[in-house]
Amino acid sequence: MTLCMIVRDERECLPVCLRSVRGLADEIIVVDTGSADGTQAIARAFGAEVIQAEWSDDFSQARNLGLARAHGAWILVLDADEVLPDASREKIRSLVKREPFEAFHVITCSGIASGQSVRGAAVRLFPNQPEVRFRFPLHEEVNGNLMRAGIPLRASDIEIVHTGYTDETIVARKRLRNREIIDRALAKSPSPDEAIRLRFYSGNLFRDERQWARAAADYAWCLAQTAEASAPMHEAVRLLAAECYFELGEWDNAQAAVAALADRCRHPARLALGAELALRAGDTVAAKASFEALLVLPDTAYIPPVALDELKDRARAFFEG
Repeated sequence: MTLCMIVRDERECLPVCLRSVRGLADEIIVVDTGSADGTQAIARAFGAEVIQAEWSDDFSQARNLGLARAHGAWILVLDADEVLPDASREKIRSLVKREPFEAFHVITCSGIASGQSVRGAAVRLFPNQPEVRFRFPLHEEVNGNLMRAGIPLRASDIEIVHTGYTDETIVARKRLRNREIIDRALAKSPSPDEAIRLRFYSGNLFRDERQWARAAADYAWCLAQTAEASAPMHEAVRLLAAECYFELGEWDNAQAAVAALADRCRHPARLALGAELALRAGDTVAAKASFEALLVLPDTAYIPPVALDELKDRARAFFEG
């Protein structure tokens, strides 16, 4: 198995990351996009092959440089601010004994500045095949190419601990970087599917900055380009748009967006938002039902990711009040 990473100025966290995978990977490929703090020396001290690459505002391009040099039958992708717990390391060790005919989602558990955590899911373990490469300059993924290659995507209970969102200063820098990547990519007349992803993540950035109207406009554009058949992305966009309308005080638009979600959508944010809308309408019975449903939801990866404890705290406050 080959561990593939891209890094830049990761002196503080890279040793912790690499120690957490020691003895698991047969090969470590690190693509460095311009470190000036000794990161490359640290990577080499752990036995990594370091590829020096100029940063081009494209995460996929950097990741694919590493994939092209990998020799392992399996690829594991980590970032320098991530750590693999012991239990996850053993689960991966067991999986890579198989023939490489499947790909696996792993759960990323990200701490945030509030002290809460957010769980997401991403394909991080997959067969090393030349047709399997990352796509998209930001929030890059291999899912589409895996499916086109006939490689099934499986869920797993493998967890990765991500520490990169606990410092608001670092988060602010990442947002600025991501905004620049999105704006430059959109200026290059991207393909329709890439444009949708870029506008979706543009909306997310505006939402993070509490620019609700600009976020809602990006989500509305995405909804106009996607079909119901493209769920869960379509549902994720509609849900995020509903949250923005709620924050803007556009209650009818928020209610319509929530009502348009499929009945199967049991996302925590939908239940929380439905409860708040019910309270505004004076329907405490409906609010109570939504909050009760929210409180029994498992702490797992949702699309879009959510700080579940924060929403459950609101539900508990309703019952305690």
